[in-house]
Amino acid sequence: MENKLIVRKRLLFTIIIATLVLCACSKENRTVSDDVSTEENSNLAASQEKASEACSDSKLKLIETESEIVKGRGNARICVYNDDYIDDDIITQYTFIDIIQDNEVKRTINTYCIFSEITDIDCFDYNYDEWKDIVIIGKSDSRTTVCVCRSHFESYESCLFYEDSIQESLGNDFSMNELKTILLKDGGISLAENIISDAENNTYSDYKSAYSSFLKVSDYLRFAKEDGWPGVVYSIYDINKDSTPELIVCGIDNVWVYTYSESKVHCVGEFNDNHSVLFVSPSKEGIILAGAWMGSEWYYLYSLDNNELTSKELYGGGTIYEDPETGDYDYKFTSIEDVVPDAYSLTVFSSDDVLPIENYKEE
Repeated sequence: MENKLIVRKRLLFTIIIATLVLCACSKENRTVSDDVSTEENSNLAASQEKASEACSDSKLKLIETESEIVKGRGNARICVYNDDYIDDDIITQYTFIDIIQDNEVKRTINTYCIFSEITDIDCFDYNYDEWKDIVIIGKSDSRTTVCVCRSHFESYESCLFYEDSIQESLGNDFSMNELKTILLKDGGISLAENIISDAENNTYSDYKSAYSSFLKVSDYLRFAKEDGWPGVVYSIYDINKDSTPELIVCGIDNVWVYTYSESKVHCVGEFNDNHSVLFVSPSKEGIILAGAWMGSEWYYLYSLDNNELTSKELYGGGTIYEDPETGDYDYKFTSIEDVVPDAYSLTVFSSDDVLPIENYKEE
């Protein structure tokens, strides 16, 4: 009997302890839940405040509109304004575009251009990716300028600008409907091609001014030829060792080679550089393309002959080998040093960095 009493007391004690622990956990959970709720409310308030400030008086608002960017997802506010951009403590004024939905700034696009005024804005899908592109017409440096923020896989990563070429096609005064007709015709490709053509027909005093000016429109090469985002890199190198270096513009899959003669920039040829890298060599007149893909590798030398780009195979072969001892297959690549011993990588630069051109010295 006494033993049973002891057991009952111990059981009662265990139940009391368990109840206290559960109460403590419950209280802790309620505290955490309350904290999360407070944090969510705080985040919501911050989000609403951010959205309300997107086009507030603290920024120079230029224009605002509403559009259903993606079908079935509801309207979004498109707000265009000028604001400060700080990079390495350097303050620069740019024009920004906010996409605001559900009281939240979903995206902020920096155009890296400054507009003094916006005369019109519209959203339409001219590249047929089911996301509307944002098109604005306005004044930049007192010139009529068109900015196209082209959507791509649910993002707006870069902008295209049209100035003189727009005026040549539509005149000094044109409506958004007229511009929309041109852009919808072929996605703006013909317009980009015209810009490149105009730059090639301009005359310059020397190759430095020619290449520096041409780089300002070089983004349109990718847009017109590769149907891709703006954004190219370049290199400057004297391919045929005639004291006039060539401008080598690289996109994602293509390389365009330009030279300077008769006061103009001339395209002497282009080639595909997919799965490849570029090298140069003091012992070779030209640029070397080295690449490998799907069990094959190749080395080509691109040279100039009477201002025309020519190619010559330096090496070609396979990269898949069978181990004679184990019978396993493995990859084995031929190094650039085995093909051209004194070759080194061709240095490339951003298209907005013209210092390598201005400071170029013959090697």
